[in-house]
Amino acid sequence: MKGKILTADEANTIDHQQAPLSEHIAAFLEHQKAKGITRVQLNNTRSRLDRIAADCNFRRLADLNGAALERWLVARQEEGMGP
Repeated sequence: MKGKILTADEANTIDHQQAPLSEHIAAFLEHQKAKGITRVQLNNTRSRLDRIAADCNFRRLADLNGAALERWLVARQEEGMGP
């Protein structure tokens, strides 16, 4: 079996994928806050991201799954959720 040598960026990506998704969401929200979005926008974004993560059972970045998110979106639209 051949050994694989990872670049520093690849190693960091692997580490990030195992971190709790809540840490990534918090970092994103801090970035948005620094850009000057309003408190209402920040709270709405947090609420939406937390709901999607909980409903789709996304706990880590590695858990993100496009098919699961698409199923969630279709189900919410069928319930009358707007765009």
